[in-house]
Amino acid sequence: MGGAVDLSNQIFVSFSGTDKAAVEQLAAGVPKRLIRLYLHDFVDGATLLSEMERHVRDCSAFLFIVSAASLRSSWCAHEIALAQIETITRGIKILVLSLDHNLDILSLPPWMRGFWISSTSDRFPYLKRRFYELVETNALKPIYSGEQTRIENADQLYLARVAEFGTAPNVFFFTGLESIGR
Repeated sequence: MGGAVDLSNQIFVSFSGTDKAAVEQLAAGVPKRLIRLYLHDFVDGATLLSEMERHVRDCSAFLFIVSAASLRSSWCAHEIALAQIETITRGIKILVLSLDHNLDILSLPPWMRGFWISSTSDRFPYLKRRFYELVETNALKPIYSGEQTRIENADQLYLARVAEFGTAPNVFFFTGLESIGR
């Protein structure tokens, strides 16, 4: 597929450069076309600021990875301000996931506290699983009903197409009593 990639079904992940290694581990295994990371999605030769603004402006959800470093980062603060504008103007989802179990919700800007995703553990496998769940449930996915096996197959095919083409397919898949339909 040629041309520009549709970012409208993607999650922008905001994090401090200090947390790069941890975020790379969190994102490992997540189809790259479902999330936007500075690590692999910004166009070479473009200015950092314009790329950041483009990705936040075009995303469907904004995931802020909270750490002591990200709370001090002027880049993260700018991304958060952009996300706030997009939330007001387009209604994008805001998600906040903490890398540090010792940080509390009061560390966030007041308007962002309602988006805090509480965690019961700061163990990395738990955070990785939580990160994947957030991406999976907040990338634009259809809602299915029907036989569980068929639902799981449709879900896998859907995520594969989103990862392959960088956009959500505009297709409804359904089956009837005789396995007919599409």
